[in-house]
Amino acid sequence: MLTSSSKKRLIEQGARLEQQTATLNTARLEEFGSTQMQVIARTRIRTEHNCVAQDMVQVGEYLLFGYNVFMGLKRASNVKDVLSLYRLIEPVESEEEYQLEEVDLTGTFFWVKMPLSKTSMSCTDIISKRA
Repeated sequence: MLTSSSKKRLIEQGARLEQQTATLNTARLEEFGSTQMQVIARTRIRTEHNCVAQDMVQVGEYLLFGYNVFMGLKRASNVKDVLSLYRLIEPVESEEEYQLEEVDLTGTFFWVKMPLSKTSMSCTDIISKRA
């Protein structure tokens, strides 16, 4: 159980911490500015396997999606089973919807051209060769 002096001390420390946090946040906003985040559209992606979307990130003109996948009886997996890449197509007219166009991973940042052997390898091939 807290004594009245301990409780008073904790309340004072909490108030100081709140003031310091507000000061730091004000300085951060002055230095870096602020942007308002909001949902501007919704869309659906269909996948080959039973999966749950885990994360999404924009890489240039692409949207990269990562999934937690239940593979079932499939013995081997590849990059396409857990990651998919889409190009975001913005609407021409305001009443149109955003579209997602699936992009083949070949030729993207997931595909590395090996200069000595003149063959192409995917990320998973490179990772498995290094292991």
